[in-house]
Amino acid sequence: SRLHGALRQYIEATYHVGNPQLIQQRLELLNTPGVIHQEPFIESTPRYRSNESFSDLGLDPIVLDFFEQISRSEAGHSPLIYDPPYEHQAAATRSALVDGKSLLVMTGTGSGKTECFLLPILGKLALEAAHSPQTFAEPALRALVLYPMNALVNDQLGRLRLMFGDQRVVQFFTQHAGRPARFARYTSRTLYPGVRDPGKDGTRLRSIGSFYVRQLELAAGPPSDEQRRAAELVERLRDRGKWPTKEDLTRWFGTPRTRWRNSDGEFVRCVTMPGDAELFTRHEVHQAPSDILVTNYSMLEYMMMRPLERPVFDRTRQWLEDNPDQSFLMVIDESHMYRGAGGAEVALLLRRVRTRLNIPPERFQVICTSASFRDENYAIEFAARLSGKSVSDFAPPIKGDLALRLPDDTGSEEEAELLAGIDLDAFHSAKTENEKRN
Repeated sequence: SRLHGALRQYIEATYHVGNPQLIQQRLELLNTPGVIHQEPFIESTPRYRSNESFSDLGLDPIVLDFFEQISRSEAGHSPLIYDPPYEHQAAATRSALVDGKSLLVMTGTGSGKTECFLLPILGKLALEAAHSPQTFAEPALRALVLYPMNALVNDQLGRLRLMFGDQRVVQFFTQHAGRPARFARYTSRTLYPGVRDPGKDGTRLRSIGSFYVRQLELAAGPPSDEQRRAAELVERLRDRGKWPTKEDLTRWFGTPRTRWRNSDGEFVRCVTMPGDAELFTRHEVHQAPSDILVTNYSMLEYMMMRPLERPVFDRTRQWLEDNPDQSFLMVIDESHMYRGAGGAEVALLLRRVRTRLNIPPERFQVICTSASFRDENYAIEFAARLSGKSVSDFAPPIKGDLALRLPDDTGSEEEAELLAGIDLDAFHSAKTENEKRN
């Protein structure tokens, strides 16, 4: 209604008419559906079938215990994942972690495709951290999530922050391997390009201090309207995954107007701290590559060419050489977009990545996702050609089946009592996502 009203007022103000009858006729015309607006359609989030729980998938006991722990709601923490998962999420988790297969996930929009690669990534990292902590100590790319555009990368960043920044996840990896699992966004929005220089730090990293650190200082200050607004803003941004997942962002950034290097020439500000789950700058990634890197294919192309990012691939290749039982996980989200000449370029890029890492196709595990494929046989062949792998390396296509309720179904007494017990006033007046979930 607000959108319609704003457009109607704009037209009325732009095209002035003085005759009252014409004004009334125009108003009736502008309020008629199909002229400048349509009646809204309301669509609910689809429900998909759930059958097997994590305990039915044959997972390693360490991974199973970890998944069960973060799927519970306890001590004010909401579940990060859900047990039982959807059938297609369970199939993806089993195929990737138990069978070691590459995957093609072709489920609809809103089906939880993200979990189809987040769960395998989470399980892969948990296995190495628990069973081989000495190799997990080596900084290297273990999973690369590739997107066609920055907007999708930014959406995924929020999800990674909420998951890998959660204290339960941080505690699991710290207990087993002495450090958190780490991730990074590496796009044109990641500060900053070029060789790190103290002079550039003062200008290019200034925005971190002027916004993030400033809000933390205000939130920690004496009670006032400004302090309250800052505290609420920080909490909202954290709840939405819009806040950097740093152990101590203020200490990481350092005291303003102090030197970026010490007397030995070593950088002492904006340097990764032991408890950091997110690498926030490009130079942190250069210094010690994150376990998970989220980027787009254009940036990956630049990374493959520039000497500055060479250590990222060199350290990853060395990690793979030192650990022949490990594989590199490549996630290609929205894979249907890589068609034609552009798709051929991305296919060659993926082959270059594998060559750069010096691994055979068997150690290059791929997860392709898309909501646009319909033909299963074509989809598998497309994924194999795109990734440079054999069709036999892929598990059968993973599809999601809707859990439909017939229109004439009657709700149970338990469902009625559950709905009646929801305090809608409290839900609508909640200021944060955590308050709504609780």
